[in-house]
Amino acid sequence: MNKQINIKKLKDKYETAGLSLKSDESFLALDGYIKNDSFDYDLYIKRQIAVNKHKLNQSGPMIGNQENGFMVQFAKHNTNPIKFGICHGTRRGNEQVSMGERFNIETIGTEISDNALQFPRTIQWDFHDIKEEWIDNTSIIYTNSFDHAFDPIYALGNWMRCIHKTGFIIMRAFNKDYTPTSPKYTKSWDEWTSGELYGVSGYKLADMHGFTAESVVKMVVHNHTQGVIDINEWTISYAPEAIILWRGKEEDLKLDWESYYDKFQ
Repeated sequence: MNKQINIKKLKDKYETAGLSLKSDESFLALDGYIKNDSFDYDLYIKRQIAVNKHKLNQSGPMIGNQENGFMVQFAKHNTNPIKFGICHGTRRGNEQVSMGERFNIETIGTEISDNALQFPRTIQWDFHDIKEEWIDNTSIIYTNSFDHAFDPIYALGNWMRCIHKTGFIIMRAFNKDYTPTSPKYTKSWDEWTSGELYGVSGYKLADMHGFTAESVVKMVVHNHTQGVIDINEWTISYAPEAIILWRGKEEDLKLDWESYYDKFQ
């Protein structure tokens, strides 16, 4: 694989988006991949492969194991049709297998490691990039590997381009202690970007492996200003340990974490 990354342009993009590359808000470990003032993409791949093989005996998350699990019910209440799913950074492929079985749909997983094809429903792929047939044709995108992106703004913008109307992206977080405690989990874009409500500013609503909720919102806003997506078509929502981007109006959201908890817990 070969990819030319202009470090200055990349850093300038994050400054324009209002994101510090290394802070409590977001963390991009670019320094480890810079050689002679250029981004060493081959080294990035080698390190991703090394991490993959180091963790290969660890089973990945099982999606939709329970019929009344939040992700299953969120999709059933809010997404129509449910026809195709993608899981990014999947290692052993557990995510896409369980998603496909639960919803009875075609699913694939992307994995950059050279052992990708050893695992079910997996392609060897850099998740920053997308295929033409995924665009506006994907019901669900799931990942717990967002922290592996060297350019998360670009990756997230591309993922959002894939989602059809009423579909959603769910980004798993590690630390449930950083998820919202307020009973209201869905806010408007203006409220989230104000940086004043629910401790968004300076406090991690969801520990996105180094990305806060506020930084994810800034990435979406930047993609909107660049014409990649239309922010007015999207709602941001939350569940314990997860950030959800749903392609639909907030008033049309039939099930969020609050209503799910009241109904199923």
